[in-house]
Amino acid sequence: MTLGTLLLNLRHEHNLSQKDVAAAVNVAQSTYCDWESDKHLPKIAYIRPLAALFKVKEEVLLHRIYGQNAATETELHRLKTENEYLRQRDAKQEETIQVLENTIKKLSQTNSSNGKINEQMGGGGNTLISSKLKKG
Repeated sequence: MTLGTLLLNLRHEHNLSQKDVAAAVNVAQSTYCDWESDKHLPKIAYIRPLAALFKVKEEVLLHRIYGQNAATETELHRLKTENEYLRQRDAKQEETIQVLENTIKKLSQTNSSNGKINEQMGGGGNTLISSKLKKG
């Protein structure tokens, strides 16, 4: 079974139209139609959303690509490498978001503490606080 046939069967199992699937993975309907008719293979960036939509493992879709001999072993390796890169990029983005959230939290706490000190000093601590923040 080709990837296109698998996509067609999965789409029917989930009672979706080509338009529904195309919208879910953010491609034109004609692009998705080309995948289903085996005219073109999807880029690796679309394997994860397709797998999630159809509730199958990404490997199932990748093996269909390899199994139909449309992709050489080199192409399969490239797809797997690109997939791993996307996973690592997503993980780095999550890590960056976490660092930013922690920094915002610390700055908010520092700002809150400095505001209390400022109130106790009668408002004269603004210069000290801003110079501390500028120094880092």
